[in-house]
Amino acid sequence: MAVTAEGLRAEIEATEQQVREAKTRGQALMSESREAEERQQLRLELAEQQKILAAQEAVNIAEIEWRKGIDADLLGRRPEKAPVRQLAPACKSENISFRKLVTEGEYIWRIDGFSWVRSGLRQSRQDRLESDQLLVGQEAFFFVYDPSGRTGSLALVCTGGRVAFRYKVYVKARSGAFVQWGKRGDVIHDDPSYRTYGPDVEGSDAAVGIFGLTHEELLESEWVQNDALTAKFALEVRPHGPPDIERQSLCQVLEVQENTLSCDMQALWESGRCCDVEFHVQEEVIHAHSQILCARATYFGSLFRSGLQESISRVIVIQDCSAVAFRTFLHFLYSDDMAKVQATLFEVSLHAADSPGGSSRVAMTQQLLAVSHKYGVTKLQLFCELQLCKELTVSGVCSILAQARLCEAKRLETACFFYIKDHVAEVVMLQDFKDLLRECNAVGVKLSLFLGGVPDEEADAVIE
Repeated sequence: MAVTAEGLRAEIEATEQQVREAKTRGQALMSESREAEERQQLRLELAEQQKILAAQEAVNIAEIEWRKGIDADLLGRRPEKAPVRQLAPACKSENISFRKLVTEGEYIWRIDGFSWVRSGLRQSRQDRLESDQLLVGQEAFFFVYDPSGRTGSLALVCTGGRVAFRYKVYVKARSGAFVQWGKRGDVIHDDPSYRTYGPDVEGSDAAVGIFGLTHEELLESEWVQNDALTAKFALEVRPHGPPDIERQSLCQVLEVQENTLSCDMQALWESGRCCDVEFHVQEEVIHAHSQILCARATYFGSLFRSGLQESISRVIVIQDCSAVAFRTFLHFLYSDDMAKVQATLFEVSLHAADSPGGSSRVAMTQQLLAVSHKYGVTKLQLFCELQLCKELTVSGVCSILAQARLCEAKRLETACFFYIKDHVAEVVMLQDFKDLLRECNAVGVKLSLFLGGVPDEEADAVIE
């Protein structure tokens, strides 16, 4: 039987009502989706702040230990030249130097796949691209690129407080030469929070964009080659501190040099004179003096009095350390010069950046930690712990934690636990983490106690 016109009209009216209800429901769902997206964005921002907090906590732990080392006169700045004592001067001059605390450096930042930057940032819901943090002296910086230029396009961010620094920004041209963009920046950063600086950051005279170009214009310019942008930052950084004051006599008086022992000991070792010990490291033979080894490390005193073969032949084979790391260790034993250790780590990091197969700064620091613990050189071990506290990453924290347990490095172990606590969702998925728990049950137990808020002393008592 055919549906009547009245029935059809009633059905149309009912369907129209359903359409109105569906549209109303759709608008409500769209509103809920926008709220969900807002919550997701807030979660991402929270995760980013938690990441920054974890990094800062690790740096704070390192700074606390560094301060303790300075208070105990185990660490700190050493004079580069021996001071001069004047005998009965009749007149004096004074030289005040603000440069002595200044650290200089040049840093290359390359962004490959530059045409994908804007899309990649949108996918990750980020406004700008950020580099890893780097230390210039003891001050931390990182570089940023913002294709929209809202907070400057290519810039650097200072993370510390009460620091003065100068910077220049260069961009690599098609010719291969680096061309300076903008004027030299001269900054006094007296703010505990992060702040961005660059040629086109708000308040500067330069037009927004690298050389005034938008991101899209930059892609077609000479500054992008093979879909890559390469920038260079030249930094001069002076931490907060008083100037160095040097007073001298203008008269011709007798000058007595002091504190040349470190230089003399280093020269003795490098000359190879009077050496009576050989270290065979990899394929290299390194000579040393048994008396100095005994004086600086109790391990060697016990070894040379033990009656073992090494105490007679004075030939010691080193199998658990690279030649570079062991030479750095011996250099420290002779000179007590921490600056040489820092210079070696810096050279290793540069070599690793140029050679994909090269040893990293972290790996070298771990070797120095292991050898200083093995031979009982506390000052060097503490320095290595502090450096590793600043190098913690999701992919590397398990390796560093395992070594901290082996080397009885309590401070480093605690820093690792803090880092894992703030990145637990990422770390627990790593195979390295699972292997660590399987090989050392005590780590899992102590980590669980730490996450539960149990103090270290009580946690150690439970494990024992």
